Amino acid sequence: MNSKIKILIGVLVIGVILVGGWWIWNDQTIKSPRGICGPKGMGTNYDVSYCDKTCNVDNDCKFTCGCGAINKNEICRDEGITYDCVDHEVKCKEGKCFIGKERLPKGVSIATDKTEYEFGEKITATLNYKDEIYAWSESAWSIQRWENDTWTTIQRKDDKYFWCANIPECKDVSLEKIEECPPTVLCEREIWYNVRDMPKLVWYQFYKIEEKTFQCKYIQRHPRTKEVTSSEIENRSCAIFNQAQPGKYKIRFEYATTINPDDPFSREVDIQYVEKEIVIK
Repeated sequence: MNSKIKILIGVLVIGVILVGGWWIWNDQTIKSPRGICGPKGMGTNYDVSYCDKTCNVDNDCKFTCGCGAINKNEICRDEGITYDCVDHEVKCKEGKCFIGKERLPKGVSIATDKTEYEFGEKITATLNYKDEIYAWSESAWSIQRWENDTWTTIQRKDDKYFWCANIPECKDVSLEKIEECPPTVLCEREIWYNVRDMPKLVWYQFYKIEEKTFQCKYIQRHPRTKEVTSSEIENRSCAIFNQAQPGKYKIRFEYATTINPDDPFSREVDIQYVEKEIVIK
């Protein structure tokens, strides 16, 4: 074997080694699962560099206290962390989400004990704020679900069938025969109020999907003797609830920084909101 053939074989061997090494490196790095989008303090595989920050327009971006400006569908996994931060405007520049110069007022944020929950697990959210804010009664809280490429509100805390009135579930009343009406609790009139303490939302992953009408007998009794003084047939409503299915959800809190002190019932104010994204597995 002459020297030229030996050189050629040597070149081929080196080429095979280089190509094989590149293929192994590429398979182990580029094709391996990326790290977790979250603050470094959450664990060894957490870093904001792993967050999806791609965008086409400003509305593709959102601000998070733990991860900064990220894609609106990305989840910053910062469960258990309570922040003292101020919301910022976000912008889409050259296909990437950035924090804008303008700061959104009042530093309002929502903290949850987790960002991922098991199916049926209790979800607790707490509102954090720095300065004075106002909320519109119980309807400040709401829950949205990601479906069909859009966010849909599935539950508001002021929904009388779930939060404040004693409206029965349809499974607990008779839709066929007329029985005595269950007691009701009237909801307070909605009004702007000055937020105090640390408002909380507790959600057991159920939401109303349907209302039905049933008939019942409304009976009035003497307050002392309890004898029936009158009775009449009434139409009442009952609710059917559904278990939230696995997927992405958002908890929202709406608020205002100023209201009309002469008319606390007026909705003619600048309403703002803060959100926290969670996942049900």
